[in-house]
Amino acid sequence: MSSFQTQSQWENDADSIVHGSGNHSASPKGIRVNKKALVIISATFIIMIVAFFVYYSTARTIDGLWIRQMDDYNELAGMVVEVKDGKGTIVAMPEAADAFFVGQVKWFGIRKTGFGQYECYMLCHKEDEDTYGYDNGFAKVTVSSDGSSLSSICTDSSSKGKYQLWKRIKEIP
Repeated sequence: MSSFQTQSQWENDADSIVHGSGNHSASPKGIRVNKKALVIISATFIIMIVAFFVYYSTARTIDGLWIRQMDDYNELAGMVVEVKDGKGTIVAMPEAADAFFVGQVKWFGIRKTGFGQYECYMLCHKEDEDTYGYDNGFAKVTVSSDGSSLSSICTDSSSKGKYQLWKRIKEIP
């Protein structure tokens, strides 16, 4: 047979279970939290997140001097572009090349889109029209994992030199 409890007895029993008082066999054991350990774990987690974002924002930078390698527009191998402040300016051209000139902006509107990934507008040679102009869409630029080279792809399928390979000559801080 079960014993009958009055409301006040039931409330007293419930109160002792919630607050841990009394000697009820059904009362849960309280979880002891070491506040010092919790602070250390929280601080470590926050420091790791901050360190990741600092590393992410500086890793595999595109700023520097880049020299164009042999690619699908070999006449431009040897072109040197200086990238800083979100744009890449041509600072040297191979003698035989007459497509672009020193001082011309090769890449502009450079923005980071991921780890070593960038987008920009790229000056390209449009073969079908034999003209030079900037792509309508963003070109994709990828800096290698060691930061020593990059590859870029023009979005305009009619561009000569659509796939470009570059090697870093010097990093600009």
